[in-house]
Amino acid sequence: MSNVTQGRSINNILIQEVDTLTTLLSLLQKESTSLSENNLEAVASIADNKKKILSTLELLERKRISSFSSQGKQANQHEFEEYIDQHNEDTQGQLANNWQQVESLGVQCQRQNLINGNVIECNRQATEQILSLLRGSENGDLTYGPSGRTIQPQILTNTRSQA
Repeated sequence: MSNVTQGRSINNILIQEVDTLTTLLSLLQKESTSLSENNLEAVASIADNKKKILSTLELLERKRISSFSSQGKQANQHEFEEYIDQHNEDTQGQLANNWQQVESLGVQCQRQNLINGNVIECNRQATEQILSLLRGSENGDLTYGPSGRTIQPQILTNTRSQA
């Protein structure tokens, strides 16, 4: 396969990755909205869709790495940039632009997923505290530890176990 053909092949994979990451980011934003609206059905549906999209992304990444590796290159940032420089100006621009979009969208998806995960964790903690109050358990003694999670003070736990 010629250098130009390989460049087009990798560029086509990058375009698919950009499209898939754009879809994932949109889905993560919808998940954020659903979380803020406490729409659990939508959150569950989105979780299923995220799994499918992530599977597609993994497949595309493996294809890109395989295509790149078949040329004797390592799949790292430095060698990819060198690879881009080996192409004509038009192909260089396309590869560089699509690669930059893949990186940028990947960071945006990670950031939004982290935000959504934090919202889920806060909701989980609030739900646990409410359930604890409704059950009338001794968890009223809970405090927050360094990680922000609720814990029972060790002194209270030891005192109770000795009684």
